[in-house]
Amino acid sequence: MSVPVLWGSRLSPYALKLEAALQYKGIAYRRLPAQGTHFENARLMLRLETAKRLGEVIRYPVVEDAFDEYPLLPYFSYDKRTFEYDSSSILLRMEAEHEGHSIVPNDPAHHFLVRFIDHAFNDFGLYLVHHMRWVGSAKSNRMGRRLAAEFKTALPPGGAWLLSRTFPTRQVKRLPYLM
Repeated sequence: MSVPVLWGSRLSPYALKLEAALQYKGIAYRRLPAQGTHFENARLMLRLETAKRLGEVIRYPVVEDAFDEYPLLPYFSYDKRTFEYDSSSILLRMEAEHEGHSIVPNDPAHHFLVRFIDHAFNDFGLYLVHHMRWVGSAKSNRMGRRLAAEFKTALPPGGAWLLSRTFPTRQVKRLPYLM
């Protein structure tokens, strides 16, 4: 049985949320591409891109929305063949399938409050993070280099250098889209 995979960067608040939940629930996992080899990452990216093209990347509960688009990351896979996206949805499925430490309380009032905070951060808090990370410190931060270091075994030769130089600019340009 393979170890589940969290595909994403520690720069992503959503990947961090999943990583914290996996640790809290005691679920062993590997974080790719940072912990993977060139070959392993290439295989996983090919499978993930194929699943995206075929519309087989899932969300729990299943959402039939023509406008729903797959994010850049994170993705989660138990078997490196089937993939899930949307950190909140992945956490809901984990809650439904795994016993042990519960992340979302059963008490209806507390359940509502936790889900409300989760959605509020997803819709508003992320903008604050992105603004401060990419615009507020665009000239002085090392986020492009950190991302490139995490993805270096998933990129062709020279790709990490290029990503480290271009990603911060890409993020600043994308900010109005996020808002």
